[in-house]
Amino acid sequence: MVLIQGGLEMLRETNPIYTNICPYCSREASAREIEECGSCSECVTGMERNNTLILHKLNKMEEDEFRRFFKETTGCEIWGLQKNWIKRLLSGENVVLIAPTGMGKTTLLLTYSLYQALKYGWKTIYIAPTTSLLQQVYDKLRELNSRVNGRARIVIYHSKLPSKTKLEIQENVLKGNYDILLVTSNYVLRKLPREAYEKTNLVIIDDVDSMLKTNRSVEKTLNLIGYDREIIDMVREKMKLIWRILVAKTLDNREEYIENTMRILEIEKRINNMLSNRKRRQVAIASATGRVRGEYGAVLRELLKTDISNITLYCRNVTDTYAYMEKLDDVIDKIVEIGSGGLILVSSKHPFREELEEKLEVVKKKLIMRNLVVEEAKPRTINQLLMGKVDVIIGSANYYGLCVRGIDSPKHIKYIVFLGTPIHSIRINSYLASVKNMLRTLIMLKEEGYGEFREELGEIRKTILKLTPGEAKLLNSLLRGKIDPESISNGRLRETYYRISECYNKLLETLKKIVNEKKVLEMGTVTFIERNGDVYALIPDTYTYIQATGRTSRLMNRSFTHGLSIILEYEKLRNLVSSLELRLSLISGETTIRDIETIDMGLEKKLIEESRRGVGEELKYRSILVVVESPTKARTIAGFFGKPIRRRIGNLNVYEAFHYRDGEIIHLNLVATRGHLYDLTTNPNTQHYGINIHGNTVQPIYETIKKCRVCGYQFTHGSSCTRCGSVFIKDSIEVINVLRKLSSEVDEVYIATDPDIEGEKIAYDVYLSIKGVNSRVYRAKLHEITMRESLNSIESRETINENLVVAEIYRRILDRLIGFSLSKKLQYEFNDRNMGAGRVQTPVLKWIIERAREYSNNRVILAVYRLEKHPDITYRHTIPLGSGGEELFDNMEAVFKLRKRQVITIKPKPPYTTDQLLHDASKLGYNVSTIMRIAQELFESGLITYHRTNNTYVSNTGLTIAEKYLENKGLKTYYKPNHWGEKGGHEAIRPVYPLDRDDLEKAINEGLINTPIPLTKNHYRIYSLIFNRFITSQMKPYRIVQQEYDIYVDNKHVGVIVIDTNIVENGFNIIEKKKIVRELDNVTEFRDKLKLVFKIKTSLKPLYREGDIVHRMRIECIGRPSTYSKIIESIIRHGYVIRSRRRNYLVPTSKGLKTLDYLERNYSDLISVEITRRLENSIDKLANGEESIYNLVLNTIDLLNRYNLVTETPVTTSIVSQHL
Repeated sequence: MVLIQGGLEMLRETNPIYTNICPYCSREASAREIEECGSCSECVTGMERNNTLILHKLNKMEEDEFRRFFKETTGCEIWGLQKNWIKRLLSGENVVLIAPTGMGKTTLLLTYSLYQALKYGWKTIYIAPTTSLLQQVYDKLRELNSRVNGRARIVIYHSKLPSKTKLEIQENVLKGNYDILLVTSNYVLRKLPREAYEKTNLVIIDDVDSMLKTNRSVEKTLNLIGYDREIIDMVREKMKLIWRILVAKTLDNREEYIENTMRILEIEKRINNMLSNRKRRQVAIASATGRVRGEYGAVLRELLKTDISNITLYCRNVTDTYAYMEKLDDVIDKIVEIGSGGLILVSSKHPFREELEEKLEVVKKKLIMRNLVVEEAKPRTINQLLMGKVDVIIGSANYYGLCVRGIDSPKHIKYIVFLGTPIHSIRINSYLASVKNMLRTLIMLKEEGYGEFREELGEIRKTILKLTPGEAKLLNSLLRGKIDPESISNGRLRETYYRISECYNKLLETLKKIVNEKKVLEMGTVTFIERNGDVYALIPDTYTYIQATGRTSRLMNRSFTHGLSIILEYEKLRNLVSSLELRLSLISGETTIRDIETIDMGLEKKLIEESRRGVGEELKYRSILVVVESPTKARTIAGFFGKPIRRRIGNLNVYEAFHYRDGEIIHLNLVATRGHLYDLTTNPNTQHYGINIHGNTVQPIYETIKKCRVCGYQFTHGSSCTRCGSVFIKDSIEVINVLRKLSSEVDEVYIATDPDIEGEKIAYDVYLSIKGVNSRVYRAKLHEITMRESLNSIESRETINENLVVAEIYRRILDRLIGFSLSKKLQYEFNDRNMGAGRVQTPVLKWIIERAREYSNNRVILAVYRLEKHPDITYRHTIPLGSGGEELFDNMEAVFKLRKRQVITIKPKPPYTTDQLLHDASKLGYNVSTIMRIAQELFESGLITYHRTNNTYVSNTGLTIAEKYLENKGLKTYYKPNHWGEKGGHEAIRPVYPLDRDDLEKAINEGLINTPIPLTKNHYRIYSLIFNRFITSQMKPYRIVQQEYDIYVDNKHVGVIVIDTNIVENGFNIIEKKKIVRELDNVTEFRDKLKLVFKIKTSLKPLYREGDIVHRMRIECIGRPSTYSKIIESIIRHGYVIRSRRRNYLVPTSKGLKTLDYLERNYSDLISVEITRRLENSIDKLANGEESIYNLVLNTIDLLNRYNLVTETPVTTSIVSQHL
């Protein structure tokens, strides 16, 4: 397939050279070579001699050989996830195989152990949790072995064997007289001799929970796998050092940070040396139900490079229904209609548990009267159900209950009935003993009109958002009485506890009173109920419901059986059902729990029976790799599809998740590049700072980006840090190698980097890096991080836009040619390596300096007055500094005479673009880089759309969000949809959910929305700014009365003031509040005293804030959304400008003044706004395919030649010529 729009068209005029890019020999290669051949020219001509290619072919041959062996032993073709797993197993990787029953985990692992035993003489230990399960595995393995003439020696050992047999087996184990040893976890932990460890090549653990209950059992498991005490202790020390590094970084203790970093690097080196010398031992874990916790669990994860935890595949083919308890007889009729194959589960935590038990007895008697055999859940009765001797099993809706997790029979379990919604029930005092739940409840009470909590809400919200996650946990323990507050040495935290504790007691008392009056109180997905004098918070138990209903819908013959679920609930607790529905929707997309009366039971019965006869399409499987820039974005996307498992390859985390859609299981692997992989070389031996021209082709030279692990400096050329000299370097070639490995494992690759020219260039570099490994590579563009957008982008299969890639290459060339050349001149002239200049930086520096001069020339005294009788009205009066008229009007009476009265229409502003957001948010005291970081985190957390945009356009999805929000708030009459222009590359910045700040906070505290990072007050402030601007943009204008008054003091005219006195017609002012002084409406003259609030010396031309500079960059058409903050940060980093302490104004330094003076005297045309704008326009023209990069680069070099900044004739180096 061709991923690039226009094929190789873009490579006609630019043919970048990438060092170390060939996937087979790591030599440099041109983009043209990679596009055409997938490797460098040397590998194309010498393919037979290339060791990597030979190894690649051998791996492929072994995969094919195993597939033939698999078919020979099982009689089936290898399928779906098995293909992915076997690639990883054959490569020697430790693998955790997590998938639903029926995916073939056990079959694959048994076949793999046979294959390794017969081909390589491997010895395998297979560990199962119980004797009965071990016997099942033994029988299956013997059957598989018989199909290869029984050549493998299989030994089973368990407690029920005769004593003599056990002794004989133990002797054989010590002598190594076995190929595959089947044992229980109990035997491994207590009796397995250490000699057996040394002989083992492969360890297979089925149901790892039984092996990881305590630190001792985890250590035993680690010993079995091949890690001794020395390695374990070193990993523990490494984890302690990581914590110290995080603390040192937080406290800005650079000395301790560097010291601990050096220690951890040395420990890593020792660990790697020890691991490289130990005997190779592979681990495969077949399933897990719980996360391994504790210090040793973390050691296990670190050494295995993967999570040992449960990953839930939310694949269900279930009709979810409900009925209220008065319809119990109707539900019994429907059960009888379906007949055998049912589970009836009582909600174990339900407040009406006793009544439900009575209802259960009624159900049981009536079913027996209708000739159905009903039994309580026990291993024996479950076996009878599977044999057809029992029709219905009664049990408890408990997550670890026998009926929820202990039955796996897709053929026999057809329907499930819940007596009461599965819930978590928490006493009110325990529920509120959580700072998140306190905040959630305070917001609810404010919305319900309990005004006395408004002040507490503001105070608690401010306090909670300042807490670290560790401090929040500590406060929760204090509120629950687990810790004595006087034992807390941190005075600030102790005072915080006492403040929150006071609010807790008041809130507890008030909430109890409300619930006792109402009996049932609904608060989002939480329901409060009074029961026997106590108040409980009821929260739907989503995962128990999913697990339990999953018993009715399992994989059978590679398709899902159909099931029916019925929830019987009391009508006064209807919120439990609707809350469960909402929570299910957030996990697995659109889910509807329908009224049982609307269901066609005839159709349901038909679907249930046909799906168990194999009628229907076979389940499909597709594995995909999604590449993004940011680990936060990777975690967010993975989190949409349930709880992901984390796999570690090298220094990169890979998140695995599953999604079921339209008869297909999509296996997602998400990984982050952590930004650019390549940048222009700084090799001094190249011409034009790494940009070469040969004939009609521009050839920039790219190297992988390196980052010093000690000081954090980033560079491209060399093997040691050019700043501190350290050899401990992170090289993005490691990321590239991981991308290649993952690409070789999956069916398809989707590059979902940001949808701008930088993101397009990263996508192109990723594409070139994996081109030789996987040919099915696609571009995916995410304008918002949501499940819907993620799935749609995968299905759209877009291509890389060659014009955007060329535009980014040219932009980087401009920065290099102009920035490097001017910077070198400055550094030489002033003997200062920290000096620098750039094509956009310098004009911006000039604006800041010019504004500082205007500020000095327009100094005034500003006096701000408040009217005594109308304190909401303020009047600002300026007096030229030094004019002699500095008199003040404090406490003097002023006469206000109406000059003009008019009704005006105020229209809403469009939603934010990047520059407008930066402009407004900077007024809140944030600098531009902080705003962009917060916006980036909000975007990557899936809360706002892409934040780098010049477009105000709003999509139909955006209109729907605004409409839904206004409808929810009872403001639908003010809704006025507006697309705000034509569709472009991006939308405006807008929220992804119809949730304002309070709603978002509630949703996060309730767990309805999970963010990969904790949100701070800064996140909420910026989000609120974006949300309000967007919502008001979709509302009607409003009309107000404005009255303009002349102000007289002592009969002297001193100024004019405009006062809004009435609302004629409401509109977006409902959201964006407006001060209205109604008592002055139609008042032609009034008197009032002026009370001085403050006076300061200022200027009519205020200094620029960062937002002002961004706004001017947008107006002057220089810079772009992705570079605004970088430009300002560069000027500050060079020391040309400082931020004022109080208001973040930009103040030029003497260094900045000298720099601008030198550049203006020597390079005035080159640093002019006109030249900068022209160069910026040329980037846009390239992005639109309207210009030639070759001509533009030549013109730039010609421009620099006039100032003797580059050599006149471009020189072609050997590294370039060999790729032409």
